[in-house]
Amino acid sequence: MIKSQTTRYLLEWIEENLEKRITIKDLVSLSGYSRRHIQNIFKEITGISIGSYIRRRRLCRAAILVRLTSMTMIDIATLLLFDSQQSFCREFKKIFGCSPRQYRRRDYWDLNGICAPWFNISVSLPQWSLVNLERITVHGHYFHYTENLIGDFDKKGVRYKNIAKSINLYKRDIYCLSKVCPAPGINTINVETFIGVKSNNTKKTPGKLTLNTDEGLYIFFHYEGTWGEYKITVQKVYFEILPANNLVKTQGSDIERFYFSDFKSKENNVDIVCDHYIPVRKSKKVL
Repeated sequence: MIKSQTTRYLLEWIEENLEKRITIKDLVSLSGYSRRHIQNIFKEITGISIGSYIRRRRLCRAAILVRLTSMTMIDIATLLLFDSQQSFCREFKKIFGCSPRQYRRRDYWDLNGICAPWFNISVSLPQWSLVNLERITVHGHYFHYTENLIGDFDKKGVRYKNIAKSINLYKRDIYCLSKVCPAPGINTINVETFIGVKSNNTKKTPGKLTLNTDEGLYIFFHYEGTWGEYKITVQKVYFEILPANNLVKTQGSDIERFYFSDFKSKENNVDIVCDHYIPVRKSKKVL
């Protein structure tokens, strides 16, 4: 138990300090254990050495920054302490099979090679399935916000407040269609969400905004739980389920359906009940 708690504390500290020089002396000081003992405990719990884990997490952070931000390659390399842009590109290609520029320009996101944060194992993987989703017509409105790639999800509560406000307004299940756009800042993304209610009328209504979802293949999972663990669950689907099943994320919007009757229920520690759909296709990579 003490070993697990110590390792989790170190993993969380590593995650918060990936953009700093991390030495084994830092971890010895934090844990109170000897260099050899902390290395043994870390490998026993995670199955990977401390140095290898830090390198993989930095490359994972780099891949997310390449894909979801407009930062230059040299800025990403510098931020994550690579010796040069050339060494960054070389190490990146070893893990992801292409250059950072190719990774950014693809019209899909192949998450093979991503090393998810180990401390998130406390949240279990959801049951999931592949579904062919027909077009859904949603009447509603847009809202935009900036999200941090690091730290607490929806720390300012912008997303949650918009969802709660819409559910209270419509008194029905609501749909969120979301896309991520690069933001100019470091470690931030712009999120564009169209939020509203499902309509059987596919025609545009005067005075109302209408958006149709894309038909096609989606990975689907149902979630019941806290708002805080929802982000971790979505991350685990992206970082673990997609690559393990040879699936890549396509350019369409993520679709979320939040259930009106169960929203904000505190019974059994459940804040939200929702269905989540991620547009995917099978990878064409030849192994």
